[in-house]
Amino acid sequence: MASVLLSANHDRVSVAPGSSVEFVVTIQNLTTLVDQVTLRVEGIDSRWVQMVPPVLPVFAQGTASARVIISPPAHPAEAMAGSYGVQVAGVSQERPGESAVTNVTLDVQLVGDYQLRLTTPQAGDLPQERRYPLRVINGANAVLLVHPSGQDRNGDFWYKFEPFQLTVPPGGEGTLVVTARAKQMTVAQRAVAFNVATTGTYTLRDGNAVDAAPRDVAGQFAQGALATLIVSVAPAQMRAPLTGIFQVRVGNPGPIPVNARLAVSEAAEGLSFRFNPEQVVLAPQSERPVSLSVRAAGMLAAGGAAHSYDFRVAAAATDGLAEPGAASAQFVQIAPVKPVPWALIIGLLTLALIACFAFAIVIVNNMPR
Repeated sequence: MASVLLSANHDRVSVAPGSSVEFVVTIQNLTTLVDQVTLRVEGIDSRWVQMVPPVLPVFAQGTASARVIISPPAHPAEAMAGSYGVQVAGVSQERPGESAVTNVTLDVQLVGDYQLRLTTPQAGDLPQERRYPLRVINGANAVLLVHPSGQDRNGDFWYKFEPFQLTVPPGGEGTLVVTARAKQMTVAQRAVAFNVATTGTYTLRDGNAVDAAPRDVAGQFAQGALATLIVSVAPAQMRAPLTGIFQVRVGNPGPIPVNARLAVSEAAEGLSFRFNPEQVVLAPQSERPVSLSVRAAGMLAAGGAAHSYDFRVAAAATDGLAEPGAASAQFVQIAPVKPVPWALIIGLLTLALIACFAFAIVIVNNMPR
């Protein structure tokens, strides 16, 4: 048969971190002897508890009471929200091994909130892409699980989140990366505002979930203009009877590599073109030479007038990462010189020499002796 009984004036109490709550426990001595009962509390951190007094003298067949004061710390990480099963035990000193227990449920209230901080963007893998570290600062005393989403007024961007959800401990913080990617390239610089919104839940110590308030933070995407490929053709004009070799230089002034393909965008009929090579990979701020062979359809008639052909060389990025560039040049086809009639000239010279020789003989023969 129990020698002491223990009871509390409340079976459930609630407290906010940084505050205090108390309840009263009463000890009843069922024996005919005066007893000393030592009180202790289990189920919560002992540093939260103050017993006033910690040891109670209880007269025979009498009762005595003590105050149990519970003060969870204010820091969210040290007083997690949720329910705690608190056991108050009274241990008899007169009858070692005999004790009494009463149970009280302690509810530590959920307090605090969380904040979002969108930090300076970093360059992404593509020129139309930016990465924004998003800090989630959990000021609540419960584990926070957040789900992010992104939006902008005109739907100009796709959004990716790494990780797609984030768990943040009480009083702690975590970071996820928001990647915003423009759906279309632009030929002019622009700044587009967007928002990152979060929803989430707090998980209490006892496993219950509580909805967290939605939050959002504004960001700005500064989208740079596409670089324009630089094209030059040398010489600007070439004169030849049938074929000419031009040197084309293609430059990439932009900050990213570009795969460029060359073609003649405008040309008069009568010419054929061949690039060597036809496609080049251009590193950032670099240029490459390309040989361009130009050939007329056929020779002009000897002694005829020259014929001019204008054409335009264009370089376009196959991956769309640069604006196309172009340059103009001219090929002038000249006619071959008419052949000289050397046989006739030699025949006439021969006849002239014979005539001169015959004339000389006549003169010599008619000279006075």
